[in-house]
Amino acid sequence: MREIKFRAWDKMENKMYYEGFIIYPKSGMCEFPWYGNELHENVEDPHTFILQQYTGLHDKDGKEIYEGDIIKCIKKNIFKEWKEFIGVVKWDVNGYWKITNDKEWVNAGTFSCLKDIKIVGNIYDNPELIGGKDERN
Repeated sequence: MREIKFRAWDKMENKMYYEGFIIYPKSGMCEFPWYGNELHENVEDPHTFILQQYTGLHDKDGKEIYEGDIIKCIKKNIFKEWKEFIGVVKWDVNGYWKITNDKEWVNAGTFSCLKDIKIVGNIYDNPELIGGKDERN
């Protein structure tokens, strides 16, 4: 069983947080007890922070892979040829993590067709890596 954890992108500060916040599952709200000048000050706007879930997977350097990470790897295509692939980690409605770009995707759990998996950034700090627009705001 994989560890369930999240990170949070702060849209106002353009900063990623890996700890120091509380998630309330029923409401989907996120509280940062240290946010602002007073202890336990609630963040009123849920759209200020974007939660991203840990996939339970690691890259070749042992770094934890989260939703929204940009992954560079070598992917085996349908002709059994290996080629470079860059994509974003996303949750698929069919119940699995996938790495996807505008042209193709691969099931992130199918490591037999992937090698040299490396996190090269995320969609907020490095949108240029996937030719995308700035997702920070």
